[in-house]
Amino acid sequence: MNKGTYIEKLEKDYTYSYYLLDGELTIEDKLLKKDSFLVLEDLDYIEIIVNEKSELFFVKSPSKIGYKRFLQRY
Repeated sequence: MNKGTYIEKLEKDYTYSYYLLDGELTIEDKLLKKDSFLVLEDLDYIEIIVNEKSELFFVKSPSKIGYKRFLQRY
C-alpha cells in the first residue's frame, strides 16, 4: 500500500485478522509496525493511514461458525 489514507468497508458478521509484513501504518488509532498483528470485529468500516509504504496481509473469517473450533474440541 502506498502512503495515504484509505477507508475499507467491512462486514459485521466477519472477523478480520491483519498482519503487517512490512512498513508502518495505523488502523483504528493503533500503530502497526513490521510483524504487528491485529484482530478486528463488529465494525462497519476502518480507516487505514499508511505512514510509509506497507505490505499488509489479512484474513477474513466468519465470526460465528456451526462447528467447534480446534481448541474447543480438546
